[in-house]
Amino acid sequence: MPLLSTSELSKRFGALQVVDRINLEIRSGEILGLIGPNGAGKTTLLNLITGFVKPSSGLVSFGKRNITTKAPYVRVSYGMARTFQTPQLFSEMTVRENVIMGGTAKSAFQLHGTSKMDLEKKSGEILDLVELSRAARVRANELPYGHQRKLEIARALMTDPHLLLLDEPAAGMTDAEAASIAVLLRTIQLQGCTVAVVDHNMRLIMNVCERIVVMNFGKIIANGSPAEIRSHPSVVAAYLGAA
Repeated sequence: MPLLSTSELSKRFGALQVVDRINLEIRSGEILGLIGPNGAGKTTLLNLITGFVKPSSGLVSFGKRNITTKAPYVRVSYGMARTFQTPQLFSEMTVRENVIMGGTAKSAFQLHGTSKMDLEKKSGEILDLVELSRAARVRANELPYGHQRKLEIARALMTDPHLLLLDEPAAGMTDAEAASIAVLLRTIQLQGCTVAVVDHNMRLIMNVCERIVVMNFGKIIANGSPAEIRSHPSVVAAYLGAA
């Protein structure tokens, strides 16, 4: 059974069909890439999966659960976390406080309490993981852009996700910063978390993803290994505008 699956998932905004009958599986333990031209429907699909947008039709399943109508915070309690195209941080809070907020949100709907000491210890471990320990007392809005992207990933990791969905984590980054994101994603995977990543950085996608799904005009047009996707005729046509 896949960790997450969608069945005939669709979203229409007025006359515009943004996501069109998507059947997607995310397998436990993999790093999945989701790519496509601008306007292909990638972010809308992530919003449908995470509950920020309600589908026009279709189903979303997480493990054995039908989560199609569940609120985002409920999906977090089941083990799903995400980041956004633009970092959604508490700008006046410190880096450590931002990370702790992820753990606070998680513990708010658990049956057992989480102590402040537990949250601080865990936040320290995650800051080490994303290489932001030295900036722990810096306000989020004072961080360089690349570090803000890592901070949002750190906060998501505080929820103990089984599935981490990332929306353009390498956007606006230098090659060196994007390479550090690739290393981080592999480390997260080795720690037992499944990752799905949307990005336009093809070097990142091709180097870190074991499987890639390609969307265009709201539909999946290809699904395969990086080698298969690189030479897929439909993918070449979607990106280059020619068969």
